[in-house]
Amino acid sequence: FAVLTEPHRALSSCVGVAAQPPAASLVPQFKALLQNWRRVAAAEDCERRDKVPQAVFSACEYLAGRASEMTASMWKELSALPFVPLRDRADASAQSFRWLRCSDVYFADGGTSSGGILDDQATKALFNCITVPSKGAAAFLRQCGARDEPKAREIALVLLGDP
Repeated sequence: FAVLTEPHRALSSCVGVAAQPPAASLVPQFKALLQNWRRVAAAEDCERRDKVPQAVFSACEYLAGRASEMTASMWKELSALPFVPLRDRADASAQSFRWLRCSDVYFADGGTSSGGILDDQATKALFNCITVPSKGAAAFLRQCGARDEPKAREIALVLLGDP
């Protein structure tokens, strides 16, 4: 989004510039950002690549603040979009990311400060766990389908598939 610099913001209403972009543009702009993040994540520049998760979660924080303006169809579209970056466990050097839908990830702390099945490192290794730096970003991801813990059925399927 184009943003007015601080000295010019006071004049925004005089020149017809909205304080926030329209809600209808949030998902298309987020998708455009996602394409850029994926390019950066695939690049050789380690410094920029390492900032990709932070950029994604910052955008999630912003979108959380606009959540009340989003329609059901916008939430559905976001829920289906694989935008959560997770370091690839199959890559020994952990230099690449997998991009997952929110419904495919769990919060690393199990959504609590203590307790929960995902407090154990061995259990975390079986599931796609993320650590989210802010409550706003976590709330947004939860609204898109991220969960605190896997269901019993999901645990059983993982254990049967990887005993």
